[in-house]
Amino acid sequence: MELTCVPATPADLREIWAIEKDLADAWTFKQLLAEFELAPGWSFVVKSPSLLLGYIFGSKVADEAEIHKIAVISAYRRRGLADILLSTAFSYLAAQGTFRCFLEVRQSNKAAICLYQKYQFTQIGTRKNYYTSPLDNAILLKKGILPLVSSKHD
Repeated sequence: MELTCVPATPADLREIWAIEKDLADAWTFKQLLAEFELAPGWSFVVKSPSLLLGYIFGSKVADEAEIHKIAVISAYRRRGLADILLSTAFSYLAAQGTFRCFLEVRQSNKAAICLYQKYQFTQIGTRKNYYTSPLDNAILLKKGILPLVSSKHD
């Protein structure tokens, strides 16, 4: 399957919303729209020629970034699409001079935690009973990023 990973645009919102509303911790349409309006925000989508398969949203302030949301259509999970989204985001963030990236994840979401550990995220804290429906702790994770530095020749 031919895949592309490109910056998300508001034109992708309808397909993003279709994925989002099937998630356990679904955001509202208004919350998704607000991600596009964040001044320090960034986002990417992974697409096949006919279908948007997943997305990632985040923000960057100074030399730190945070991943707000990553999701893949349930029928396409465990096929490397989250890897494509994360790799694209980290390349973008490195080019932007980012040194650290943070995120939070449900303590019960073992698959996501394994994925983040693969990318060298480490646990830095816990927020007790942060999630509802069902009640769950949030695990706070952090990853170092080596920014891309251009060299200048005098």
